[in-house]
Amino acid sequence: ALGHPLIEGTRGRGLLRAVQLTGDFAAPVTAAARAAGFIVNPVTPSALRLAPPLILSAGDADLFVDALPGLLDPLLEVTP
Repeated sequence: ALGHPLIEGTRGRGLLRAVQLTGDFAAPVTAAARAAGFIVNPVTPSALRLAPPLILSAGDADLFVDALPGLLDPLLEVTP
């Protein structure tokens, strides 16, 4: 997922993480992630925060990372 062209990088510590996007896509990615069952929020227009519950397992985190490219791919079609 981190090799996706719309991901600039990540920041944070422990399980509190943000995915820095290459543009102001956080709102539509948040909507897609929530529709897919992930709890995220747009911390800035270009950053998506994952603030998991304390019961998050490594498998749950892997599920999000695996799903992230599919959440971002539709934006490639509308990004200049």
